[in-house]
Amino acid sequence: MKKTGWLTGCVIALLLAGCNGNTVYSSSKSLQEDGWNKDSVLSYHYEIMEDGQYDILLYVRHTANYPYQNMWLFVDNDTIEFYLADQRGRWLGNGVGRLKEMPVLYGQNKTLQKGEYTLHIQQGMREDMLQGVSDIGVRIEKHQQE
Repeated sequence: MKKTGWLTGCVIALLLAGCNGNTVYSSSKSLQEDGWNKDSVLSYHYEIMEDGQYDILLYVRHTANYPYQNMWLFVDNDTIEFYLADQRGRWLGNGVGRLKEMPVLYGQNKTLQKGEYTLHIQQGMREDMLQGVSDIGVRIEKHQQE
C-alpha cells in the first residue's frame, strides 16, 4: 500500500473508531489564536430526526497555556462550571502533549422532540480574551439505557 493510501486508511479508521453509532450530531468550532473574546458566541445548529431521550456533551479542547483550573460557560440560558485540572494542577482531560480535550456532560437523558435546535455557547470567565482554549465542540447522542 502506498504511503498516502496507508495514511488515508489510518485517518478513516481513527474517525470510525471515534464515532459512536448513537451520535446524531457532532461539530467543533475553532477559536482565534489570540483568545476567546467574551462577546463571541458560538452557535451550533442541529436537527433531531425523532422524538426521544438524548445526551448532550460539550468538548473543550485547550492547551497548557490555559491559566485556570476551572471554566465557566454560558450555554443558552444556563451557566455551567467544570474543572479542567485537579487541585495539583494536573489536566483532567484526554490528549497527548500540549493539547487536551475535556468532555463535559451538559444534558443527560434529555427529552428532545423532532425538530431543529440551536445551542449557543459563550465563555463566562472574567477575561476579555480567554487564552489557551483552541476548540469548543458539541455532540448529541441517543441516550443508552443501562
